[in-house]
Formats: sequence, structure tokens, C-alpha cells
Amino acid sequence: MRPMPLLQTLTFTFLVAACAGATQAQEAVSEEACLAMERDRYAAMIAADVADLDAMLDDALVFIHASGRTDTKTTFLDRLGSGNLNYKSIELEEPRTQAFEGACIVTGRSNLAIEVGGNARELSLLFTAVWVRTTGGWRVAAYQSTSAR
Repeated sequence: MRPMPLLQTLTFTFLVAACAGATQAQEAVSEEACLAMERDRYAAMIAADVADLDAMLDDALVFIHASGRTDTKTTFLDRLGSGNLNYKSIELEEPRTQAFEGACIVTGRSNLAIEVGGNARELSLLFTAVWVRTTGGWRVAAYQSTSAR
């Protein structure tokens, strides 16, 4: 397993702290609703539904893949929409949610079947997804995964 570069770790940690701190005046979402949003995001990824994902992902999204590759909202949606990145299945295991005022965090394990550039891969990942309430609704502000194998 490759360690994550320090800058990516610090950036992700700062983003999570900023999201949690900036939400004090907002009410908390239920843990069940948070998990349902994450499952809806997986369904949209499998369907390559760029329009639904556009509404689910924050414009400032930081998406750190297990490979170390980092995507923005734009680059992630472009890769998905072009077919370069194709999610065949995503199975969620052992999800845990933490709900805060205006933010929620989903952690757990996921098993994915994907194609990247036409090459099929099966992955077992540990992940963290950070959802924040924005004026446009709930959006994923940060996602990070690492290999569970």
C-alpha cells in the first residue's frame, strides 16, 4: 500500500475540518439520510449519470482515488461521461455514518468492479466521503479511498 503524499493528506484533513466547522448554524441530517445519499451517489456512478452526479458533487470537490490520482468535480465527471472511467458495480460493506450540523461523513469498505481506459479492475477499498449542506442542497465536498488489500 502506497502512503498518501503529505500535501494530499493535509489538504483533505483541512477540508474535513473546515466543512465541520462551517456548519454550526445548520441542523444535522440523520445518519440514515446520509447513508441513503451515499448509496444514491453510487447508483449514479454505475449509471454514469453525469447530470445527477453534477447535482451531488460540490464544485470544490477533492476526489482522491486509491491510486493516488486526484480529480476535481470537472475532471471526474469528464472521465465518467467520456467512458474512460466506467463503474460496473459498487458494493458497500460496514458503512458508518457521523452526522453533524450541516455535514455528514460516511466511512467504510467498498468493493468495486470498474474499467479504466478499457482495463477491467476489481478493487476493495476503505473510504471516507464528506457531505456538506450547501445553498443548493447536500453535496460531496471530499472523497478519499485507499486499498483495503
